[in-house]
Amino acid sequence: MKKTVYAAPLLAGSESAYTAEGCQIFASEMMQSHTEACVAGYHAEKARLEGRTVTTCRTVGATTTCVEG
Repeated sequence: MKKTVYAAPLLAGSESAYTAEGCQIFASEMMQSHTEACVAGYHAEKARLEGRTVTTCRTVGATTTCVEG
């Protein structure tokens, strides 16, 4: 299987830098939100599978909205 590596999303340290949750770690500030979203999604799905309530909050401008689900 051929692996394609793009120059724009620079990885921290090496091509195989991942969090404990299995999310790719990006060094660029622009791409760090992708790592954070992946980690948050992992923990939310784990909580759902365990039957726990998950609260998701999003901030747009000065307004924060939270939804339980």
